[in-house]
Amino acid sequence: MAKGKHQSQSGTDSKKLIIILIAAVAAIAIVVTAAVLLTGGMNREKEPPAPPVEPDTPDTPDIPDEPDPPVEPDPPVEPDPPVEPDPPENPDPPEEPDPPKYEGPVSPLTGEPVEEDISGVRPWAVMIDNIKDATPHVGITQASMIIEMPVEAYSSRLMAVFEDFGDMEQVGGVRSSRPYFIDLALGLDAVYIHAGGSDDAYAKLKSTGIPRLDGVNGPGAGNFYRDSWRKENLGSVHSVVLDVPALADYVKSSKLKTAHKDGFEMNFTFDDEKELTGETASSVTARFSSSKSSKSTTFTYNGDTKLYTVSQYGSEMKDTAVNSPVQVKNVVFLTARISVISGDDKGRLQANLTGSGQGWYVADGVAQKITWQREKSNGLFSFTDSNGNPLTLRTGKTYMMIGTSSGEIEYE
Repeated sequence: MAKGKHQSQSGTDSKKLIIILIAAVAAIAIVVTAAVLLTGGMNREKEPPAPPVEPDTPDTPDIPDEPDPPVEPDPPVEPDPPVEPDPPENPDPPEEPDPPKYEGPVSPLTGEPVEEDISGVRPWAVMIDNIKDATPHVGITQASMIIEMPVEAYSSRLMAVFEDFGDMEQVGGVRSSRPYFIDLALGLDAVYIHAGGSDDAYAKLKSTGIPRLDGVNGPGAGNFYRDSWRKENLGSVHSVVLDVPALADYVKSSKLKTAHKDGFEMNFTFDDEKELTGETASSVTARFSSSKSSKSTTFTYNGDTKLYTVSQYGSEMKDTAVNSPVQVKNVVFLTARISVISGDDKGRLQANLTGSGQGWYVADGVAQKITWQREKSNGLFSFTDSNGNPLTLRTGKTYMMIGTSSGEIEYE
């Protein structure tokens, strides 16, 4: 019996133990729950209240889609330019049209254009002393043609031929006349201007009736005066000059015949295109005779201007009116029969300028032999080249030099 009682007490104890464990668990749960609630409450007191909930805004209506822009078509493809052929090497430049040919009036002595026709007007042929002591000259660069010849003792004298004196004040120094210069002036049908002359010259002046002015014995002596500078520096005999402004009034008041005689015509022709043949002549020296002591004149070519500068006595032939040397386009050197007049106590010369003779023509750096002809003593020269063809001059001024039959030129 005792054994059964013992089992009953053990079961009661087991139940009591279970109840106690359940109660402990419950107590722990209560404590934990309280702690959680307490902690949560504390945290809520520290946090700021939550902001009020904004009411929902209505949804923004959808923006309708923009239509896609139209698709631009691709630009048309440009065709490749045609391939130009390679230009030829050193192509010829296009030809320039020829300038219109000048049809206006020209100078009978130079071929250069002039403002009005002067073919019916006499030129002025002025005697100029050309010994060294009489230089420099004044006014001679305006001359269309200059003719140089020897006088007594084979010194030199010029005949400067003017078609227009322009605005010059004076020309000089003016010197005396010689018969063969009168013949040359007659050939040009010029008004002859001089200051004195030899007896033979005065006889020819009277017999021919050439229109003239004479600074020593008249007519027209009032158109000359002695320049003070020339008188002081060159001497009285070389100081006579032509008073150009006074000349115009004299022509109006006198009976001086300034128009060409009927039927007169200059025979000079000009051609700048014709090719010149001959020998190189960049420097030319012409002498009156073969004697090395003879008077010489040198012509130096300028390839840029295509003109020859005239020099003598070791320096350029100067014109004090413009302070420039004499420059010419054409140089003509002729040889003729020139000799001392028999029995003349001054050693004056005579010259036969009729018939024909030899000479040289120089222009554009070329010298060629020519032949001259002159039918009568008061006629014009004509020229032929080495082939017998008429000689044409280049357009521009001419310097003519006439020497003895032994005259010569040197050129290089």
